[in-house]
Amino acid sequence: MPVVEQVVDDPTDYARIELAVATTLPPGVAALAFLWLAGYPWRSVTWFGPGHSVRWYDKPSTFPLGGGYEGVLLLDDPSGLAGPPVPDLSGFSVDGDPVRWLWIVPITERSRQLAKDYGSASLVSRLAAQGRSWIVTPPTTAPR
Repeated sequence: MPVVEQVVDDPTDYARIELAVATTLPPGVAALAFLWLAGYPWRSVTWFGPGHSVRWYDKPSTFPLGGGYEGVLLLDDPSGLAGPPVPDLSGFSVDGDPVRWLWIVPITERSRQLAKDYGSASLVSRLAAQGRSWIVTPPTTAPR
């Protein structure tokens, strides 16, 4: 991750980030989110870490993981949300650095702002109270 060494004292746990999404959407649709996020840290000269949120760059209607969402929340442990047990992806490493997996959870701009203002834990609590799952499915109602 670019610039992570400028932000945290020991970047070892953040140097190798992999993104994951659990979804019932077609693979090609989910892949669009990875295309967007893969180059984001280098384009924006930033890094991804647990609890970070990323704003979609276009209209909500073009968001790849379902209409109405406007960004994503990146969680290293989405088990606070509804859904099946989170698979254990620990144990991977690249050149001796451990890989940290961050799960993609689509969110609205309002939710992204809540996370920015009050922390991602506040947003996760709110989403959990709404019964939100960490599994990305086609939206049946407008997201809140």
